[in-house]
This record gives sequence, C-alpha cells and structure tokens, in this order.
Amino acid sequence: MRGGRNALWALLIFALGLATRAMWWPRIFTPQGLMSPHGADGYYHLRRIWFSVVNYPAVLERDPYVGFPAGGEIVWPPGFDLGVAILARGLAGEDAAGVEAVAAWVPAVLGALTAVVAAALAARLFSPAAGVASGLLLALLPAHYAYTQLGKVDHHAAVSLLSVLLVMGCAAVARRYREPWPGLAVALGLGLAILLYTWPGGLLLIAMLQALAALWMFQAPDAEAARSRAWHLALVQGLAALLLAPYCLGRSWEQYGTWSPLVLCSFQPVWFAATAGACALFALAWRRPALAATAFRRWLGAALLTLAAGLAALAALPELAGSLDYAAGWFGKEEDFQLEVSELLPLFAEVAGSQTRIPEQRFTRLVYLFPLALAWVAWRAWRSRRADRWLLVVWAGAFGAAVWTQARFLNAVAAPFAIVMGAALAAGAQRLRAREGRARRTLATGVGVALLVFAVWPSGQSIHGRLAAWWEGKGATAGFAYMRGLAYRHASRWLAAHSPPTRGWVDETLQPEYGMVVPWDVGHLVRYEARRPQIQDNLGVYVGREAFLAAGRYFAAPTEGEAVRILHEFGVRYVMIDSMGSGHGPADAQPMTKKLYRPGLDPSPEEPARLAALGRHRLVFETPPHQRGVWHLLVYEVVPGARIVGRAMPGATVEATLPVFSSERDEPLRWRARVQAGKDGVFRLPVPYANGGEGPVRAGPRYRLHCGGEAGSAVVPEAAVRGGAAIPGPSLACAEAG
Repeated sequence: MRGGRNALWALLIFALGLATRAMWWPRIFTPQGLMSPHGADGYYHLRRIWFSVVNYPAVLERDPYVGFPAGGEIVWPPGFDLGVAILARGLAGEDAAGVEAVAAWVPAVLGALTAVVAAALAARLFSPAAGVASGLLLALLPAHYAYTQLGKVDHHAAVSLLSVLLVMGCAAVARRYREPWPGLAVALGLGLAILLYTWPGGLLLIAMLQALAALWMFQAPDAEAARSRAWHLALVQGLAALLLAPYCLGRSWEQYGTWSPLVLCSFQPVWFAATAGACALFALAWRRPALAATAFRRWLGAALLTLAAGLAALAALPELAGSLDYAAGWFGKEEDFQLEVSELLPLFAEVAGSQTRIPEQRFTRLVYLFPLALAWVAWRAWRSRRADRWLLVVWAGAFGAAVWTQARFLNAVAAPFAIVMGAALAAGAQRLRAREGRARRTLATGVGVALLVFAVWPSGQSIHGRLAAWWEGKGATAGFAYMRGLAYRHASRWLAAHSPPTRGWVDETLQPEYGMVVPWDVGHLVRYEARRPQIQDNLGVYVGREAFLAAGRYFAAPTEGEAVRILHEFGVRYVMIDSMGSGHGPADAQPMTKKLYRPGLDPSPEEPARLAALGRHRLVFETPPHQRGVWHLLVYEVVPGARIVGRAMPGATVEATLPVFSSERDEPLRWRARVQAGKDGVFRLPVPYANGGEGPVRAGPRYRLHCGGEAGSAVVPEAAVRGGAAIPGPSLACAEAG
C-alpha cells in the first residue's frame, strides 16, 4: 500500500511538472513552426541536433557558421545534443518538424523527472511528507521552470536531473560505513562522466562532492574503514577518467589550449586520474598503522601529498596556471563581454536605482525564509550526525551563496532550495497536526496554509490574470523578448528564401560563401532560421573572439568606408539590425547603428521617413514599423555600389534624392545624399540602389540630382550596383557658372 501511494505521488508530481511546463504550447508550436521564446541558445542546440540526425552519429565540433569566416570550435560538450538527436532520430527519422517537436519536449520531461527524483531524495533524507512537499515545490518553482520549459532546448535541463542523481548517489554512499559498494561506485563514476559530457561547468558540483568525499574518507572511524572508502573512491574517480579519456585526452583548443576547465580537454581525465591515484595511494599507505591511526595523521599526509602534487603539476605544465586564471576570470567578470550578460548580475541586483524582484519571481517569497530553513536542516544534521544531511547543507549553502553573487546559478540551486524548504514546510505541518485540540489545530492549519499560499504565489500576478492569460494564449512568452524573436524569425526566413544560399549547413568541411552581422544575442536564432553564417552570436568572445570583436568595431565605425572595410575582411554580405545595434555596448555610442537604424525611419509631420545617406548599404527588408520597440528591424545588403559621375561647378554641392518604396509603409522612404564636385568639376556620387526592381523594398525609377536651381537625373541598373560600375550622370547648368 505504501509503495502504491508513493508511486501515485510520483505520478502526480511528474504530471504537475509536465503540465506546468507545457502550459504555453500554442506559443511554442506555431503554424509557422517551432518558436522558442526562452532565449536563443535553444536554436543552436537545434542546429547541432539536426546535424547529428543527418550525419549520425557525427557531432558538430567545429562550425563554419560560427565566428565566420574562420569558423569556431563549439565549447558545448556533445552529450546533450547527441542524446536528443538519437532520441529524435528514433522517433521522427529525418523529418525536420518531427525532430524539432521531440527536442522541444525533452526539457519539459527532464524538468518533471527532476522534481520526482528530488522528491525521492528528500524522502530518504527526512520523511515521505518532506518528499511530497519538495517534489511539488520544485515542480512549480519558477527558478527551475525557467530552465525546463517546453521549447527551451538547453543542456541545463539535463544538468538539473544529473546533479540531483549524483547527490542522491553520494547520499547513499554517505550512509555506508564498512560494507562494500562497488556497484554504486561504478554508477557514480558513470554519472560524473555523463555530467561533464553534458556541461563542463558540472565540475563545480563535482569539485564540491570530491571535497566532501575526502572529508568523509579522512574522518572514517578507523583505519580499516578509511582504506575501504579510499579504494572505492579511487574506483569512482578512475572510472570517470577512463570514460572521459577517449574524447578529452590530448584534445587541444585554439582559444583555450589543452588544460582549461572551461572545455573538455586533457584537464578533466587527468584531474580524475590524479584523484584516483591519490585515493589509491592513501589506501596503500594507510595499511601502516603509524600513518592511519588517527584522522589527524590521515589529514596531515593528505595535505602534504596534495601540496606536492599541485606544485609539481604547475611546474610540469606552465599552461595550467594561465588556464586556471582565465577560468577564474569568469567569476571575477574580467571579460568586458560579461558586462552584457544579465545572468552574471547578483540575485538582488540594483537596476535603474530600484531593486529588481528577481528573487521573489524565481523563488517566491519563500526565498526570505531559506536561510532559516537551511539553518534548521544544519541543526537536524548535527543532532542526527547524518553525513547525508550535511551533504544537503553544503550543496544548498554553496550554490545559494553562488546565486547570491550571480543569477546564472538559479538552476543549480533550485533543487536543493526545494528540498530544504520542502523538509522545513513538512516539519512545520507535522508540528501543527500535533497540537492538542481540534479547534486549535484547525486554526493553526488555516493560518499556516494562508501564509504558505501568500509565500509561494508569484508576486504581482492575480489568479484571474494568470488564468485569463493562459486561456487567451498569452503570458510571459508573449512579451518583449517573444515579439522580438518573432520579428527576427520572420526576417530570417525571408532572407533564407531571397538571398543566395550558402553551403556547409550540414557539411562542416565546406566553407560558406558569405556571412552576416546581427546583434550578438539573436545570432543563434538568425543562423538557424536563415541558414546563414554569423560573425557574432550568443557564444560571445568564447567562440570566434576575433570575429565577435570585429562586429563591435563595425557598429562603432565612424564612417561607412571604415565599416565596409571591416565587413569585407570578414566576408559579410548582409546586416540585420534593430535599435540595440551590436548588442554589446550602448547603441548611442555606435555611429553605424545611428546611420542604419536611426536616421529618421519614422515619418513626422515636418519630414517624411528617410534613409541614411549611405552608398554601400541598401535596405532590402524591414518588419512593420508601426510596431514600436526593438522588434522593428531592418535588413541591409552590403553592395559594391554604383557611382554616378557627372559635372558641376568645382566645389559645388550636388544633392541626390531617391524615393524608396517599402511594402510595410504607405508613404515611400527618401534616400538623400550630398557630394561636392572636385577641382576638375567632376562629382562622383556612390549609390546603393538600383532603379526599379521587385521585392519588399524597391527604389524609384530614377535618381534626381540638384545643384543650385538646376536639376538632372540618372538611372542605375542592378548590374552597376553589384559591379561597382560608373554611370554617366548629368552635366548640371551650375557647371557653366563663373
């Protein structure tokens, strides 16, 4: 009966978690295809998944569509994408829509499973009631929901589940004293390798678990138990090293070298092999009573060995110190690019002089009770002297402190937060039930439930508002980021259909013909939808550093000539832009952003909408300008440009105008430029538009040129614009003056 009840609760928690994560499915599966409203990283996971489906079992390791034209080595390990590709290939074959659908459901299923596993862990650590409370809380917790929603195709959904499973395995080990546990050791070694094949950052959790395992080993009650624990830990670490070695050992990265913890390379298998060797050495040394008689002697020997091994490693591998220092810079925010990443802000960040509500939005109001609940768990661990409960305390405390400094640890702390709070809430409920007298129990229970609802209900959102938003298919996914993503998807798909295709989409050995520049935070989206290479994207400086920095220089270029030189160096043919410009640094300090996006594209009573006087960028597409905000975006093609060559008075100013018709506007845009005639009376006017033509943006039938009171015209064909040819212009009457 008890097992059936537990299974029923597990099913309920899973169903609740899955239903919550799939609530906004109409916004994900649109008539135009899959739309990920949760950031752009999912689009690059979809790219790698599709690549593996088509080229099974290959994984996209170096992508010519990243950091164009040099290409980039992808820092994400292959585990998650290859795993999803295998599942999608089995369920949907090579049907693109089917593969996308399978990939979209994976994070939601993993998130619901994580809630079930967290419930099982809480039940083992405390009570069945604590398990139910923890599972329900994690199923609904926004901090976990945010990383495991339907359509958020991201490896962090798998990292959550793997982390809880690893901690559960370590908790099981902590309850053992002398009995052998080789089967569990093998499972833990496999879990360590799988976690790192999913995310290199998993080494943070692994390092914490290794430190606790060392403490558990050194503090064994006697020498025999210490040796047993050392041998089993050597088995765990050695198996992890063996599983990682085929992929990692000897692997060198252009940007990170051979010994960086930020990517999978020789660092990880050597780290585990060294740890396994140390544990085995301890086990052999502790056969001598003089070395293992007390915990102090075991600690002293370990400290000396660790110090000697560390100094030897730094001396033998000069690159190691630099790699570790660079990796530590991520936490110190030493990279300018990190200032643009919102995840690196503290949890209680100050934005525009007022405190954000991220803590309440991500953890509900229970976040303010978490320190008290954690202290209660620590007190319970001290009283019971249970090592597995101390494991929870360290896990929750370490990542709780980490998320306090950087919000990117929201997903890492969600599960321990739910377990700690679930255990505390369950204990409080049991105390209420234990009160004497039905009236007092009823009153206390009612007050407790009211306080709990107040604590966990998302602040600022009424029940009516949430239900109405769900019924109408609106909500968080219909906000600013979602609408911006729709605009970029629309523009990208238009570009895919109306620009020359580039090769190498599913064959990394082929070099694409040209690339694009877009704001860095939508690079993955545009690449996936347009099937065109990007010189900067969401991977920032960590893949294709030179190209990423070049994109920043392009938007900051003071003149079009300098900007075009940068584009030619990197083989760029199209620029897609919104009001954010490059996406890194203030747009107001980017001259090219002002020229391309803010020259006056919105009409006013005093002046019609106009285009900047650029000679090498021509507008080819725009989204509806009546949608105010950054989702109004424009696509420019970079062309050689024609030159209208005519005559005027030496030094005279010649003005040229051209109406440009956009399908998104009732009135035409106006392109206007000025040029001075030289000392020889010849003017050369660079122009980017060919007269006539078809498409959503087309130029008027002729350029009008004015000098003083005189006027003339010229017609520029498409071939001249693409070939950079000279077109005869008028000889204006002002050339005869004087």
